[in-house]
Amino acid sequence: MKKTILVAASAVVLGLGSCKKQTGPEGPTGAQGPAGPELTGNIMGFISHYDVSGAKITTNLSGDSISMDGTSKTAVTDASGSYTFAGVSTGVYNFTVKRAGFGWNKMEGVQFTGGGILYRNASISKVPSTNVATFMAYDTTINTINYVRVRGTVPVANIIQSVIVYVGIPGNTTVNSSTANQTADYVININAN
Repeated sequence: MKKTILVAASAVVLGLGSCKKQTGPEGPTGAQGPAGPELTGNIMGFISHYDVSGAKITTNLSGDSISMDGTSKTAVTDASGSYTFAGVSTGVYNFTVKRAGFGWNKMEGVQFTGGGILYRNASISKVPSTNVATFMAYDTTINTINYVRVRGTVPVANIIQSVIVYVGIPGNTTVNSSTANQTADYVININAN
């Protein structure tokens, strides 16, 4: 009896092992379905303003220009510093924030899925400027070492200021500060107040 069951089981295994899957012809290819809906929505935010010392500015916030790079779309901030881009389609966008007297800010890779509102805030800071009130530089030699002495005054500010002095090539009368027209440059840091 054991031999009969073993032989029958072996025959089933051999029979299954020799089965080959038959493939028939491919079915017809259907038409592509319609594209999904194009979603639109709004991108909104606030632009914060800072002075040269890092203090937040809370007045005169209107007039910043926010442009959607690569498009003709722009927005302008209102009195509270807010802006809106309406009817924006799904996509990835870059924005540039500009205002006269302030540094630019870039918001890059802003992913918008559409169908709602996306908030993106940014900040810009005033560009510092230092006007030298008086300035004098003269060449001198002390103990056989050649020096350039610099004297001048700048307006008092509550931040550290830097003055860059370019030393030109002897005999060159150009005022261009490019490296081709200078032998050295010096940075002088002036402490706050």
